[in-house]
Amino acid sequence: MSSLQQYIDLYHSREGDFSSGGLKALRTLREESLRRLEAAGALPRKGDEGYAKTDLESVFAPDFGINADRLTFHTNFATVFKCGVHRLLHIKYGL
Repeated sequence: MSSLQQYIDLYHSREGDFSSGGLKALRTLREESLRRLEAAGALPRKGDEGYAKTDLESVFAPDFGINADRLTFHTNFATVFKCGVHRLLHIKYGL
């Protein structure tokens, strides 16, 4: 299954969740974008207009584990994601 089809199937299976709430203007743009993608049958390829250096199929191929159920994560992200540059804050802010 292509990554495009994977996300189209996900959208259709959870369309009510994605469409509920939010701004009408954004829902309209989302629906129009989906129609265009479904009509094209594929993501733009590297070399297509506006995508000269980007292969969207490979970008969207991994399963990113979308949190469509809006589950709460009990994680302190400040302890999980850290800057790997030693003493960056000390240098920038004189700490």
